[in-house]
Amino acid sequence: EKGAPKPRHASSANIAATYFALLIFAIVADGQEGAKSAYAGVDRVKTLRWLRRLQRADGSFGELVLDDGRIEGGRDMRLCYLAAATRWMLRGDMKEGDADWVEDIDVDAIVGHIRRSQTYDGGLAESSQLESHAGYAYCAVSALYLLDRPPSQGTTAHRSATVEKGLADVELLVKFLVYRQFDYFEKEEDEEDDPNFVLPDALGQLTLDENTRFVGFNGRCNKVADTCYCWWVGGTLQMLGHVDLIDEVPSRRFLMSKTQHLIGGFSKYPGGPPDIYHGYLGLAALATMGDSTLKPFDASLCATNETVEKIVAARQGLDEAAKARTA
Repeated sequence: EKGAPKPRHASSANIAATYFALLIFAIVADGQEGAKSAYAGVDRVKTLRWLRRLQRADGSFGELVLDDGRIEGGRDMRLCYLAAATRWMLRGDMKEGDADWVEDIDVDAIVGHIRRSQTYDGGLAESSQLESHAGYAYCAVSALYLLDRPPSQGTTAHRSATVEKGLADVELLVKFLVYRQFDYFEKEEDEEDDPNFVLPDALGQLTLDENTRFVGFNGRCNKVADTCYCWWVGGTLQMLGHVDLIDEVPSRRFLMSKTQHLIGGFSKYPGGPPDIYHGYLGLAALATMGDSTLKPFDASLCATNETVEKIVAARQGLDEAAKARTA
């Protein structure tokens, strides 16, 4: 279309698309048997070599690498997370001499990069010396968690030594995350109608308790409540073993009564339109809080335990195919 903006490097592989492609392959696989072939056709060797080329000397990862070797993209925690997740999904516990063996990324360097990004208030920033943010905290902790997560681990959590190594102060990070939750109050408006007959915005708000609380989450100090931060904070606390510090009942009430939309899905904020992004993360937050109507959820990969088990099976399928080729 004439005058339409042209995307930069549209034909180049990028790390976000790679992560989501691998995750989607597992999600749509037909059961555990079908999951064995979910990664059939994925060139694991080339993908892992490409992943190494995305890492910089300071340990950070870029978004894509150009033909001349230049790494494009920022140095933020999102890219570290995508790299660690892609590595876990494809690499497994391969050792030198194994079929499909590829030299690993520099794990110590990425751990050091993440450690340098923790700020004075305990949160984690996009990179060193920038503002802390709950979304970056999730990406940083998830990356560390996945770097030493056992490759065959499906549904059971593990205590990550790399998380302890990659965070200068775990206790202060927990404090930063807990302080992201706050009581949510509706903005008071002048009403011309009878104040003794005010209809609730949603049926979920019908209650005899005048002290019903709604707890929302923000990503930074003095910011408004946002559906996705219920997930970024909750998922991070789950990996750190402190999900119990979430004020669960009023937090769930905030999602179900304030940001869940009448037509379905969840919005970014109360009164806003629903969208897929906040719909997914709203459900992820509820699953992390133990909602019995949702499937058990894996915090580090932001996917159901069922999907994680399929990823493990898909990687095993790659291992078996590689051994068969070299037999």
